[in-house]
Amino acid sequence: MKIKTSTVDELCNVEYGTRVTRKNDGGKSYPVYGGGGETFFIDKENRNNRVVISRFAMSKKCTRLVKGNFFLNDSGLTLSPKRNDISQQYLDKIILALNDSIYDLGRGTAQRNLNMKQFRLLKISYPTSFDEQEQLVTKLNATFDKIDMAIEKTISSMNNLKNITQLYFNNIDEKKISNLSEKNIGDICNLMTGGTPNTKNKTYFKNGKIPWLVSGDINKGIIYDCDGRITELGYKNSNAKYLPINSVIIALNGQGKTRGTVALLKIKATCNQSLVSIYPKEEEKINIEYIYYYLKSKYTQIRKITGDSGNDRRGLNMPLIRKIKIKFPKNYHEQIILVNKIKNITKNVLKLKNNYQSKINNLSKLKKEILRNNLFKKESDAA
Repeated sequence: MKIKTSTVDELCNVEYGTRVTRKNDGGKSYPVYGGGGETFFIDKENRNNRVVISRFAMSKKCTRLVKGNFFLNDSGLTLSPKRNDISQQYLDKIILALNDSIYDLGRGTAQRNLNMKQFRLLKISYPTSFDEQEQLVTKLNATFDKIDMAIEKTISSMNNLKNITQLYFNNIDEKKISNLSEKNIGDICNLMTGGTPNTKNKTYFKNGKIPWLVSGDINKGIIYDCDGRITELGYKNSNAKYLPINSVIIALNGQGKTRGTVALLKIKATCNQSLVSIYPKEEEKINIEYIYYYLKSKYTQIRKITGDSGNDRRGLNMPLIRKIKIKFPKNYHEQIILVNKIKNITKNVLKLKNNYQSKINNLSKLKKEILRNNLFKKESDAA
């Protein structure tokens, strides 16, 4: 097999995407792709089965194969052969293999953008025979299909782990555990929210020592610290309040999946008005960790309080939180037993998740190695 090397500019047409907006061009037929992946849908398409290369705000995954018809926006570009002795499929395969090299051509600090001048000089190696290019792609596709099936199966197994805690508490809800009590959270717990000091007054924040939680902190699960700080003056001149240590914190709103997420607070801290603290009125009757794991398992149902889809933009509020029902064994010792069981389950689930993720990473790494071993050869190489 005779191998040659040429630059992107010598071999390829560089094809930029077209600017499009959700407001003016929205639809349902074709996904809009940019350098960062799928964004929304519109009713027109301009590409089919191509590798998209990121131009702006590059992530480490700056190349991706998009299957089927799609619309490429102006944050991405594609390549096509200038000559009829270069296979489009081979070109796409080698661009995927060059992902790391393309990422290294990014420039900028706050936002990494592709240096087009350097990108056009990027070298591509290819068999001189078009048929050999196609044969190589066919061989790679067959291998990658098997690897992709293994990745999909692993991802499916990992996703199934998310349901384990839910199923565990479903058994409680279905009264498979005897002697249950059912109460509104507001009947058995005190609720507390916080506030935000005037952000225009720097003395309320500068050199602050008091931990101050915001909605993003909820995603830590167990909160031992936070980045936010306010001063004593800011605390006294706002609605911020110290929350009970070991209370359950729930997010009323927040970006993406934050709303309805719960965390367990392990430090003395305040919070803003986007969070609510939940703490038992009678600690000897209901265990706080039980409340935490129970509400965590009800994440989807809690989000649906404000809309059937669970993705309604309206936030939760204290009256809605108070009305959430919780089922628990009347016997406090049984609650502790259940908490310990769910902790063991969670520990094992985390271990399995890490194993699955490691397998996915290794399979992805294998694909990259196979690409490099098959596509990056010296010009003098011959089969």
